[in-house]
Amino acid sequence: MPNTKVSENPTATPLTLNTDKTKISSFKNNIEPTSLEWVVTVTDNNGTPNYSFNVDDTNFLLCKNTNTGVLVGPKSTASSGYLYTWDADNSKLKSTTYTRWIGCYIGNQDWRCYKSGTEKNIKGTVTAFYKKITSDKKPAGIAYEKPSYTVNVGESFTTPKLNNPNELTPISYSIDCSPEGVATIDEKNGEVTLAGIEGIAIVTAKTDPTDTYAAGFATCTIKVIDPTNVYELVTDASVLKAGDKIIITNGKSGDVNAMIPWVSDDNNCQTESIEIGEDGKITSPSSTIAKITLGGTEGAWTLYDGSYYLYAASSDKNYLKGREELGTDNNDKATITIGETDNAIITFTGENTHNLIRYNSSNILFSCYASGQADIYIFRKAGDFSNTLTIGDDKFATFYSADAYIMPEGVTGGTITAADTQSGKLKINYTYTARKTVPAKTALLLKGEPKTYYYEKTTSSDTAPAGNLLHGADALDAEGKTNVSGTNVKYYILSHSTDATKKLGFYWAAANGAAIKYQEPYAFLAIETETPDSAPIMLSIDGDDDTTAINGITNDTITDNTMYNLAGQRVNANAKGIIIINGKKVIKR
Repeated sequence: MPNTKVSENPTATPLTLNTDKTKISSFKNNIEPTSLEWVVTVTDNNGTPNYSFNVDDTNFLLCKNTNTGVLVGPKSTASSGYLYTWDADNSKLKSTTYTRWIGCYIGNQDWRCYKSGTEKNIKGTVTAFYKKITSDKKPAGIAYEKPSYTVNVGESFTTPKLNNPNELTPISYSIDCSPEGVATIDEKNGEVTLAGIEGIAIVTAKTDPTDTYAAGFATCTIKVIDPTNVYELVTDASVLKAGDKIIITNGKSGDVNAMIPWVSDDNNCQTESIEIGEDGKITSPSSTIAKITLGGTEGAWTLYDGSYYLYAASSDKNYLKGREELGTDNNDKATITIGETDNAIITFTGENTHNLIRYNSSNILFSCYASGQADIYIFRKAGDFSNTLTIGDDKFATFYSADAYIMPEGVTGGTITAADTQSGKLKINYTYTARKTVPAKTALLLKGEPKTYYYEKTTSSDTAPAGNLLHGADALDAEGKTNVSGTNVKYYILSHSTDATKKLGFYWAAANGAAIKYQEPYAFLAIETETPDSAPIMLSIDGDDDTTAINGITNDTITDNTMYNLAGQRVNANAKGIIIINGKKVIKR
């Protein structure tokens, strides 16, 4: 295997072995041995060694996620395909990221990788390693006290101790992270600083050769995990609900293959190897694994992989594809049941008969079939799924979150950008549709079908849009009352009229539109008027047929004992169910 940088399939270099094949006796075609030399780094992977092969600090032997791709080049080109395990059954290197084995292709005499360790004409080849013997110098002896550490995100961490029994100097330190930024290192003293994110950091210490000692080389692997980023096997489909994150695999223990996100124009979903721990859980899966968000409802689930909704794409071909928007054919709606062996049955409910998600063990992929193929399993992210918002029977609600979040399916959110005090109408920009990120501290008017929705918190550098007349917990005084700067500011909440029509709109929540006690997690409307008497007691929602003809309004002065339903709408004393009074949930029967 040559170590010269190449974009695909390095050409094999011929050489001659001695009779018993224990040594390389000569290099053919005047090949320089240095063009074949690799630096081997061994790291611990839960008791199993991982190997990487690099020429220098930048160029590595890389396995690509294609049927034949092997390259030599910067690790960033195939950042997750540079680690290997040794497969003794096939006498070949196996990628720890992709289900690929590396071997020498007999016909073309070049190096390739395949989905099977014995596929095509690499079947008869084996891989062997020959170590360079440089001198009779003593080993440097440097070694980290422990070859690997596992640290939880946010925990204190002490830099791994490097044993240096021969007191060799100088020692140079470097660090290799996946993803970038997991940790940094002081190149002079080796001090490691964690950044507080998940990932793997491989620390390397080196010493130069001396007259007595050979060059030293030691590594330590630091795995940073989020203890809340854990996925558990689903054994009962009734626990599933909208907003859940799931991983789809072909097994429920040991080393298995997990689905990765759908790639445009492909007819199936490719896989990546993943390890299920002895506790039966998946801990801190890599960012390249598909974390599918369940949407919809039981019997009509949607599966969103972060970019596309998965769907059964054919009645006569085994196609599992993705599309950016939900369709009208129900081929992207699915039922999910769990079998006797904890296997998951995911069946799309549209007209296409090839609608079962199954695992193809021959081609190492997930696709849709009418029958046959191998079982699949669902692992659900454990944790608190209490992030909910509720839209009432009027199909409107207000909502405010201090955190950024993903707008759930079926809900649209709008900011209010103008108030016409003459006509009593509001201008709403409905810009936050399903799957869009809502920046932190963005107060919205929501519309959707009446029900409770689960939403996913996220991170975003975007700020709340300017000019929004809706506000939340970021606009309060020291007593927790609404407080927006301006002259003649009046405050409104989403509520019903007190007459027989019970019309929905924004109304004063206190006499003369005075400040009110804020109720989390809802939004309130604040408008500034020219004079104290020029503000209407009601403002309607422009463009929504059910709310633009509000009349016969009377106004009540609202005290701190005002009652709200879960949609943030004011209700009277006769209301039943879960009621919010002074920020506390009360059940009224």
